[in-house]
Amino acid sequence: MSDKPKESKIWTQTRVKLLTHVWTMEKEKSAEKIAEMLSGPDHTFSANAVIGKVHRLKLPLRGEARPKTRGPRKKRDVSSRSDLPQDEAMKIKKN
Repeated sequence: MSDKPKESKIWTQTRVKLLTHVWTMEKEKSAEKIAEMLSGPDHTFSANAVIGKVHRLKLPLRGEARPKTRGPRKKRDVSSRSDLPQDEAMKIKKN
């Protein structure tokens, strides 16, 4: 048995090299544009496929990261909820 990793029929060495180059050197290109570049008559790539491969190749992140939280949630008025008995809704409203 060989220790050599299996070569994907979709992610050829040529496509991986192109992806690596474009991802690291042409940062203005979106994952969607890169997917269009990589697609050919034998396979169509999606932006998600490109992002997944970038992650598996451990290529550097690009752009601004989105914030993980949106900030504190607003309290909602639950006194008009129909699924709670009125006395329960009033207790919640007081807190």
